[in-house]
Amino acid sequence: MVLDWVLTGMGAAGAVAGVIAHRGQAPVMIKKKEFWKVALTAAVSALILFALTYFFKLSFPFGEKFGYGILIGAFTGILAGMCLGQTDKKTPWALLLMAAGLSSLALFGAGLIILLFGAWSQPVLGGFIVGALLPAVLYRLVLPAFAGIELWALSATTVGATLMLATFRFDAAADYFWWRAPLLVLLAALVAQTVGAAAAREGKGFAIPAFIASSITLGLVALFTWHLFPNWLLFWVAAVGVGTFALAAWLFSSSPAFLPASATAVLGVMAFAAVGFRLLGGFGIGMGMLAAWPIVISAVASSWLTTPETNEHPEPAHSLILLVFIGTGILFYRLFLEHYAAGLQGLDLYPHYTFVALIFGAVFPFVLLSFFPLPQLPSLGRRLSGALLVGFLALIAPLILLVLWGFKAALGFLIGSVAATVFILFAFTETLGMKKRGWTQAALLVLTAQVSAGEFSGLLSAFAQLPRLTKVIILAVTVVAGLLLTKIWSLLHRPRTFRREKSEYTRD
Repeated sequence: MVLDWVLTGMGAAGAVAGVIAHRGQAPVMIKKKEFWKVALTAAVSALILFALTYFFKLSFPFGEKFGYGILIGAFTGILAGMCLGQTDKKTPWALLLMAAGLSSLALFGAGLIILLFGAWSQPVLGGFIVGALLPAVLYRLVLPAFAGIELWALSATTVGATLMLATFRFDAAADYFWWRAPLLVLLAALVAQTVGAAAAREGKGFAIPAFIASSITLGLVALFTWHLFPNWLLFWVAAVGVGTFALAAWLFSSSPAFLPASATAVLGVMAFAAVGFRLLGGFGIGMGMLAAWPIVISAVASSWLTTPETNEHPEPAHSLILLVFIGTGILFYRLFLEHYAAGLQGLDLYPHYTFVALIFGAVFPFVLLSFFPLPQLPSLGRRLSGALLVGFLALIAPLILLVLWGFKAALGFLIGSVAATVFILFAFTETLGMKKRGWTQAALLVLTAQVSAGEFSGLLSAFAQLPRLTKVIILAVTVVAGLLLTKIWSLLHRPRTFRREKSEYTRD
């Protein structure tokens, strides 16, 4: 209990320190009315989800606890947006503290769940992940100036998924202490980042503060391994994670628009995932990623000092963020296997459908944003409605596949979605100027689909046993509804100049 209080308190202190670092500074170009409308929409959506899980249960195990997690994740995510709304062109030191503050909020939320719910934390953590993504998706899709909110989304989902994997791996009462390991490693990374921020200098990149912070992090992890966790494998997965993402950051910095550099970084993450799984399972993959968090924070903070107009190459920070999305996708793949192992057993009678689902997962973000491009319009209402629709489609896509073809098809979609994130990274780094096409938003939608598959598939498990004719009807209704939505979307979001020219032509 003392350790839980310390972890939660340190998370809150880190978030407050990030806000104080920007006290009195001018915010970025975000209209306050627009921000508060998006935040209110996120809060109302979270309350609706809480009501669904609490009052109707919806076949959720411990449904009310899942709902509590949604509230904790959503409202800490809204706070993250409020903190990010204070960032501007500041000193590198202040920006590093601000970036660390976003991750500190994730530490606070996850630590609060462990503190309040103890051994019953698993369903709450699932709700926390869902709730944390809700405001992040709305902020990022509706307010383009909120580039950087993906750091909050990745922090919350990575630490939440790693904690859930810890509850599966260390399920004996005597091993519950291991559940604090992800929080301790994240705390070590944030403390180390605060120290390394003192070495940040404008125009010098992020290599020095990242190196200092990563070295301190590994030292603290070694200390934890020596005194608290009697298993040196924890230190080795942390070292491999730091080495992998340090190599990727160097590749992206030295060759930002070089496709082989991206391919090498992806291969490095896959190799790291294999090593982490070999040493400590999926839990090891998450621990290695959390140990490398100072590199991610330093890269994101440095990107806030540059503007798209002055930087003609893809920013290394954005490439590194997309690489973290790949690692997070692997975590949710492992979580899916842990959650639904029973549904994946036995002879697969529909391998063709699993193959189709895998291909669909690989092209999913490109298909979604091709038919439903995010509207870049001055009207907040249209942008907000577009974000809600696109986010909802990303949420239900894997669930429809589950109903049609079962858990193995949903697993195929998850595997394909990891490949989709790889393709997004390649698209971003291969051609100059690709960052203007919203690849980070696409990766965030992929993460939404992955979280949906991991957390909501159990809700629809009974529907996977429906008769074949019923599934054919569901498929037909889905296709027709999709076509109608596409047509309505194209009519509502046509450029106004085109509408005006057409009306003038008709009048003549």
